[in-house]
Amino acid sequence: MQKQFLNIARYAEESADLATIYIAVVCNYALAIELYLKSLDTNVLPKTSEIKSNARGHDLEKLFLSLPPSDQTKLADKFYTLEGQELKVLLVTCKDYFVKSRYAHEPQSKIPYQISQIRSLADGIDKSVENWNVE
Repeated sequence: MQKQFLNIARYAEESADLATIYIAVVCNYALAIELYLKSLDTNVLPKTSEIKSNARGHDLEKLFLSLPPSDQTKLADKFYTLEGQELKVLLVTCKDYFVKSRYAHEPQSKIPYQISQIRSLADGIDKSVENWNVE
């Protein structure tokens, strides 16, 4: 399921005038990340269609911190190895992008989105989860 939101964000970003749809792209990248993190909470990897996570909310940083410490370390290490970036820095930057972009019509949601950072975060988590059982 999370891969579908990631793929639609990638497709939209590549095939349209980004200036006209960037909030929808950000929202889909952020939702994909949220679903990946929730899938790790239950050790349900992306090939399943249903996620039953104990993690709640949409704050990406808090979802990451709700994972067992060993999974936090594993994800951060895989992310750094694959992307050459610090996962936690991107999580802090993009932590509320889903809620802010989903409610883009509200005044408090008028923030500058770093689309390159949310894209890097989504792509890196996708690769990390795909390689979860690879040592």
